[in-house]
Amino acid sequence: MKKRLLDVFYDYQPLYFFIIIGNIISSIYGYYFYWEQFLAAPWYKWIFVPDCPLYDTLFILAFILIKHKKSNDFLNILVITNTVKYGLWTVLTIPLFSEMFLPAGVQTVIPLFGNLNLTFQLSSLNWLLVFLHAIMALESLLIYPFVKKWHLGNILINISWLFINDIFDYCLNTYPTAQLNYMIHDPRINIIIAQNIIVNVFFLTLFLIKWRQQWVRGELKSV
Repeated sequence: MKKRLLDVFYDYQPLYFFIIIGNIISSIYGYYFYWEQFLAAPWYKWIFVPDCPLYDTLFILAFILIKHKKSNDFLNILVITNTVKYGLWTVLTIPLFSEMFLPAGVQTVIPLFGNLNLTFQLSSLNWLLVFLHAIMALESLLIYPFVKKWHLGNILINISWLFINDIFDYCLNTYPTAQLNYMIHDPRINIIIAQNIIVNVFFLTLFLIKWRQQWVRGELKSV
């Protein structure tokens, strides 16, 4: 039943391409948002700067591979963990720091090309980002059922990656610099860090349970 429901997202072409195009647009906007920070960062920090757009892009790759029966378990686990983590990060962070992200009457301008710009109320744009990042987290459900083998190595590498990202974000300043100086010294940042740790530990526990189940059933050729 679950598989038949998921097949709609892969087999119904308009929906399949809608998801891909939506994630392409989201990725482009995300890279635009991080572009100046990316250029200013030393090369060894580049991979840690564009969190959401990077995993939107990898979601597209995982989604396409599944469609063409070439699913990759390591990539799937990477996409699941990070789309959930950074989707929920935005869902929490924008309302938590509402005085910065949701100010009344403040407009923001997004340049497109030439003299063409889009003007939004900043609060409306950021509420839209909350909604879209909630969708980003939910998209992990389109990938999760296609993890075939929960190999211990894949699990440990991906969970380690989650914690390494936190170290770079909160200790080495790959956190979005537009908000870094304001947020990093605010006690509310501890709520966000706590959420990150909870998400990391949740996935570690869930994946170890899945690994243990497959190990007991003899479904894994190696750990």
